[in-house]
Amino acid sequence: MVAGYTGGVLSLVMQGQPILESPHFLTGTIVIALLTINAVIAATGFIGNKETARTVHAYVGSTAILIMVIHAVLGLNLGLSI
Repeated sequence: MVAGYTGGVLSLVMQGQPILESPHFLTGTIVIALLTINAVIAATGFIGNKETARTVHAYVGSTAILIMVIHAVLGLNLGLSI
């Protein structure tokens, strides 16, 4: 995921587009952040209230997947605009 993220940033730079204004960049950043949060939750072994931690983990993961779909659509539009 991070390698693709880096490639996307390079693509925007090569096209001369402003990086921080790109919805594709923003969705990619959000997905990486959500996946990092999920990794931290899982790495801690769901410390504390395991039931709540597992529920949060599931919702964060589901949100990440939904944003990935939006990210893919935005990436396709970006690629077709070249």
